[in-house]
Amino acid sequence: MLQWYKLILIVYRLAEAYRQRYKGDCIMIKIKVWEVRDKKHMSLRKFAALSGISKTEINNIENKVKKPTVETMCAIARALQVPVTDLFEDTKGLKA
Repeated sequence: MLQWYKLILIVYRLAEAYRQRYKGDCIMIKIKVWEVRDKKHMSLRKFAALSGISKTEINNIENKVKKPTVETMCAIARALQVPVTDLFEDTKGLKA
């Protein structure tokens, strides 16, 4: 349960930082699942098996066709053995 609260807090803080810095500009957060998976040299098949997420859904997330839920992001982070925050990158230069 604690991981959920941490993720929500991080997203809230990131949104607040944008609001203060960009005075209402659109908030854009890039999800970088493929980049992290590639650095770990993990195949799509192995990643799907470890995460419990279908290859199709992972492909859609990595290609920005589908936005993942918080639950899905937590499953992805567990499979990649990284903190959930490592899967996010803001598009205006701020790091989570």
